[in-house]
Amino acid sequence: MAKATTQAYDPAASFSPAIAEKACRTILRVVGERGTGKSRLVFTGAEPIFQFSFDQGEEGVVEEFASVKDIQVRDYDWDPGKRDFSQNYAVELRQNFEADLAYAVAQIAKHGQGTIGIDKETDLWLLYRYAEFGGPSDAPKNYEELNRRYISMVNSVKACRQTNLIMVQGMKDEWGTVVEVVNGQKKKKPYQTGRRIPSGFDRIDEIVFAEIMTHRENGSEFYFDFKAGFDPEFGKCRQNTQLSGQRFAAMTLPELGTLLIEGSEESDWA
Repeated sequence: MAKATTQAYDPAASFSPAIAEKACRTILRVVGERGTGKSRLVFTGAEPIFQFSFDQGEEGVVEEFASVKDIQVRDYDWDPGKRDFSQNYAVELRQNFEADLAYAVAQIAKHGQGTIGIDKETDLWLLYRYAEFGGPSDAPKNYEELNRRYISMVNSVKACRQTNLIMVQGMKDEWGTVVEVVNGQKKKKPYQTGRRIPSGFDRIDEIVFAEIMTHRENGSEFYFDFKAGFDPEFGKCRQNTQLSGQRFAAMTLPELGTLLIEGSEESDWA
């Protein structure tokens, strides 16, 4: 029987030159309450636009852009509250999502530029958790494996330097615990802190290029903040660190892009 041969490992062949040219694209985390312009930002991006919709919240926003842009929407029937919901269904839906994402990236690579929106990443993270662990329980969970799969999913989009990825997160009430003494015994009691915090993958700030929080004030004034009251570290922008901590009037993705990559023009992002 012939013996299997293995090629000697060559460290020199494992490295490749870093790319010096900046790509006019971004991997963006967008956090905000409802009605603050999160979905609208996606539809201002370069086309083709692939919108991955878990909350079916495009109506009333997408119409303005659909007549002049190539926008493809994929709606997901995601409702863990359904009586017939199962972990197997979550696994199937996750597989479908990953296949859909690979298709969108391939189409953008062919076109030369494009945008992917995930609305909401809040729901996508919950889908991955259900697919991995099933419904909520107190059983020990291997989050390391889940986290690596989720990060790899995002990295699969990063690999296509022509792709914008906008991951939209909703907000939730923050809960804490206090210790009360009842009949001589200490018991933990949950309480609302009164703060609103992002809902989604808690390591997303590590893998995006920039993060903004959307606001609406006085009914019709919209803002993008590279800062947030819930986290002094929020608002990172590795593409242009000078933006951290600043506020801007709401803008299109190409307009935002000219701030992220200094010297670029809106046409580079459209």
